[in-house]
Amino acid sequence: MAISMAESGPIRSADGCIRLTLADLRRQAFTHLLSGLDEYCVPAGAGHATPTAITGYTEWVGERSPVISLGWDWLFDVSAPRRALRRLGAPRSNLLLLDPDRADLSEAHSELQLEAFVDALLWQATVLRHVELRYRP
Repeated sequence: MAISMAESGPIRSADGCIRLTLADLRRQAFTHLLSGLDEYCVPAGAGHATPTAITGYTEWVGERSPVISLGWDWLFDVSAPRRALRRLGAPRSNLLLLDPDRADLSEAHSELQLEAFVDALLWQATVLRHVELRYRP
C-alpha cells in the first residue's frame, strides 16, 4: 500500500511549522550548524568573588527537506566529575510534533517531547569541540 506524504513524514504547514511525529523525527539526521558562548557583563561593584556560569547556545539543522531547525541553550556543568554540557531550558525549533494519529500535540507536550529528544542526542562533544576551536586565542 502506498503512503502519501500527508500520511507519513514531515509536512510543511502554511504557518511555517514543520509537523511530524516523534518517530519521524527520530529518523532525521542532523548536522551541527553553529555553537557559541553567551556573553555576560559582571555588574559594577560585584567584587571579585562573583558566582558565574558558562552558558552558550547551539543550532542544528536537518539534512533533508523540509529543513528542520533545532537549537537550545546549554550550561557547562562545573559540578560534574568531567567536563559536561547539559541542555538549559526548552529547545527552539520550527517543529510541531504530531501524535501517532497525526494530530497536533499541544505546545507543552511537543516541548516535553523535544526536550527528551535533545537530551538523548550525543551533541555535547561536538559543541564543546566547536566552542574550543571558535574561541581559541
